[in-house]
Amino acid sequence: MLSYTAKTMKAYLIGGSLALASSALAFSNVGVFSGNLNDDFESYSNYVQNGYTGVNNLGVMGGAAAFSGTTSGYPGMWIINPNAGASWLLGSNGVAMANSGQQALGLFNNDSGYVALTFNSAVTDFGGYWETCDANYGNVNAFFYDGNGNLIGSDSWVQSGNAYQWRGWSDAGGIKTVLLQGNAAPVVDDITANGAVPEPASMAALGLGVAALIRRRAKKA
Repeated sequence: MLSYTAKTMKAYLIGGSLALASSALAFSNVGVFSGNLNDDFESYSNYVQNGYTGVNNLGVMGGAAAFSGTTSGYPGMWIINPNAGASWLLGSNGVAMANSGQQALGLFNNDSGYVALTFNSAVTDFGGYWETCDANYGNVNAFFYDGNGNLIGSDSWVQSGNAYQWRGWSDAGGIKTVLLQGNAAPVVDDITANGAVPEPASMAALGLGVAALIRRRAKKA
């Protein structure tokens, strides 16, 4: 029979774990961070050098993720380099520049299309620096999905100048896909993400380890 101490410990561990899971899995905005997955788009050929007007799929972050999408038959993304003639207009905000280096990624998304960023394995945090068109062109709308395709959060923003602004998001349960819609034709640079969420098998093993610890403590009590 479990002693009062063992019973109390078991209840505390289970209750605490549930409370922690409930709070940790909440989707939220997050401030500037530097993750272990990064891309500044400097290693890609820009659309002037490459002779194309855009691409529908673009692997990023060393192959850990990919952008994809089309809008009304147009490609979804372009590598821009304003200093080399590969410019990206931002309406009354003028011409987009890179946040760092020479290049950035222009996203052609509108209400009838989308651009999606999909990670090979879900990440706990994702962010980057963004430029958008002015309010006359609408917002950037971002929708976040977990590995099962469930919507876990959303965000929307626009800015009045052509300076980059940081936007970052976090969910300990894992962000697998970011879907971008709207008609602000944003530019993104210096994207970063944190790690990969443990696979279900790893989480199950962790749970078994905690259960075994509880049983051992109960036997000693």
